[in-house]
Amino acid sequence: AFGLLTHSFGSAGAALRGEAFSTRQLGTQVTSADNETGWAATFAAHRTLDRSFSLWLEALHVDSTRKARLRAGRAPQQRQNQLQLVLRGNW
Repeated sequence: AFGLLTHSFGSAGAALRGEAFSTRQLGTQVTSADNETGWAATFAAHRTLDRSFSLWLEALHVDSTRKARLRAGRAPQQRQNQLQLVLRGNW
């Protein structure tokens, strides 16, 4: 399930998305430890600089639990963040 909010500010815009997820592995070589649950949040914004260029920013946070990570020596609960800044050109 997810929710999305957006808003425009003239030559700019922003969006906020929240998501909850749960996966179930059904293969013959996996166990319930391979299932994963978690949530994610994304904030994105853009601004048109001129006729040819726009600037985009995106921040992503994911928090999830998967017991199978213990097999690889990792913590079953992990939090990850990603930040991207992009200059787009159109011609």
